[in-house]
Amino acid sequence: MRGVDTARGPALSAERSSEIVDLKRRAGLTPYHQRLKLESSGNGVFKALCPWHDDHDPSLKIYEADARHYCYTCEAHGDAIDLIQKVDGCGFNEAKRALEDSAGSAPANPVSAPKKTVGLGKIVETYPYTDEAGKLLFEVCRYEPKKGQKTFRQRRPDGNGGYIYDQ
Repeated sequence: MRGVDTARGPALSAERSSEIVDLKRRAGLTPYHQRLKLESSGNGVFKALCPWHDDHDPSLKIYEADARHYCYTCEAHGDAIDLIQKVDGCGFNEAKRALEDSAGSAPANPVSAPKKTVGLGKIVETYPYTDEAGKLLFEVCRYEPKKGQKTFRQRRPDGNGGYIYDQ
């Protein structure tokens, strides 16, 4: 794992470890959206320029299913805490606080939850649109095709962990 600082301080108790796992689940891909320009590759995979090396062609893959990343060039891999430590230049405790902030602003559907439906069928892909700071402004959702027709719908965070769907 070249280029990745895995020092995480003292071993975590089972309770603390469970808290971190829950925190990462609630934050989902929000820390990635806040720090990297993600492009959807489809099927819950995103790509971005890798911050661990001089990258000109996106080689970092981010997997929505478990909110982990892997670089196919430098082999850096890890989770949101590793990414925050690298991009923000901080230690584990600061990264955990940043993750807590991300989890507080994350959409209500964490990566481990099934895709939501809103009368149009199953959402098969979401395309997030963020401001310069990485805050989610809205998403375009693509629904499972019915009768060969793709259906798209836009939604925005409602501020309470849910979404408002635009007509």
